[in-house]
Amino acid sequence: RKHWGARVSGRTAMNLFRFYSRMVQRAPYTTKAVGTGVTYALSDLTAQGLEFAYSSGEKREREGAKGVLDRLSRMAKFSLVGFVLVGPSLSAWFNVMDRLVPGRSFVPVAKKLFIDQIVQGPFMIAAMYFLTATLNGKSLMQIQKKLEDSLLQTWLNSVYVWGPVQILQQAVIPIQYRVAVANVVSYFWDTYLSYMMMTDSQGSAQMVVATDDDAAEDREVDCRKAEQQRRHTSRRRSSVVRRRSSWRILDDDDNDDDGKDADDS
Repeated sequence: RKHWGARVSGRTAMNLFRFYSRMVQRAPYTTKAVGTGVTYALSDLTAQGLEFAYSSGEKREREGAKGVLDRLSRMAKFSLVGFVLVGPSLSAWFNVMDRLVPGRSFVPVAKKLFIDQIVQGPFMIAAMYFLTATLNGKSLMQIQKKLEDSLLQTWLNSVYVWGPVQILQQAVIPIQYRVAVANVVSYFWDTYLSYMMMTDSQGSAQMVVATDDDAAEDREVDCRKAEQQRRHTSRRRSSVVRRRSSWRILDDDDNDDDGKDADDS
């Protein structure tokens, strides 16, 4: 049975590969765009699953049905970024790079890697931040703040992950399959990046697909804590003032008694 299952899985994978090969020949841009959109949807669902697994039971109950709708909306937005922006852009970029710097020897591959990481990397990350923030209704000032806080660190992390991948892409992988290979790596990269950024305690590098409701809840909790601290401090000050007033009254009474004793003597 195990051998039969392995054969079926192998046939299925081979059939999918052949289907993808046919479609990428017939409609390369559409096929790569759809593939990237599906990959982004799966990676975001995985990130949300990890977030949900590590969230508290109270938060799950509070979100309820509305939380499910928010998560589906977030997944759709992230998938749209892959379908509209990343898939077509990467397909066009790989074609342009092969025309500008032909060859698969060491020097052409090194040139492609340098151009890819210095030009394409920051541009693509910034474009993704801009589009996803726009879909979430952010203002231009908020988008600028997001880029200032997150762009550099995200780009540096991407160099560590995508640098080796791009060497493999430019040196070995045929051009029609490069977006597919990028999507496989992107699934793990985007899942990791989304989960890590959304669980950042400082909140300075949240993933741009995070919902506004989470941020609003955090602000509300912070406000409640600040109000409780203010009330506690106010009560302590009032208690200290009352004790000091009592001490003054007692001191005044003692002084009056001493004065009367002196007059009597």
